[in-house]
Amino acid sequence: MVWRLDRRASHFAATQIQLVYIADSPHLKLIWQWRRRAGQGPSSTLYRLKTSAAESVWLPLLPSLRFDWQVDPKAALERFWVEKGADTPSSQGTHLDALSDGDSWQGSSSTYARPEPNRPREMIPYLLVDEPGGERLGWYVGIEFSGRTRITLERSGASLRGEAGLNPMPGPYRTRLPPRRHFRCADDIHRRIRGWAGWRRQYPAAMGAGHAQ
Repeated sequence: MVWRLDRRASHFAATQIQLVYIADSPHLKLIWQWRRRAGQGPSSTLYRLKTSAAESVWLPLLPSLRFDWQVDPKAALERFWVEKGADTPSSQGTHLDALSDGDSWQGSSSTYARPEPNRPREMIPYLLVDEPGGERLGWYVGIEFSGRTRITLERSGASLRGEAGLNPMPGPYRTRLPPRRHFRCADDIHRRIRGWAGWRRQYPAAMGAGHAQ
């Protein structure tokens, strides 16, 4: 399959970017949108895949977002996430950990978040990475979906990479796109600390160990 950019259908504006890609065999159109609803807060990304083919198209399960940031290998970074409040809270609840070179992490979320023996607690599908000092610059990603999701993060040298989307385990999964129909998914991402993450910085006692919100 070969995708080509439809420059005429694509456009750039102050609050929205839309990129349109076309494939001839099978006949598919991919619309990729980035939208910012306010001067501050998250930017949401939306994917919409349309088919004009006469037959169904089977889609493999792919992450909604795959990222690979270039970072200073010597820079100190930290990872922040919060457990879901299902069952009895764990002894930690709120996680703020150093993110060092060679670290590999993943967090998952599902509909019910039942604690399982010898397995990490499920997370609210939101992850923040920032500097522990200075201007506290950073970014966060969240998934607006209550089903089975996963966020991964790995730091290696100058690379900070990971994925966010539906949980591929157990698998494999496929999605059937019927003739002349469309498929869509969305996530939120931002590259500065806003909202309740900033609130947590000011009032850490309200989200202390064992009191995940």
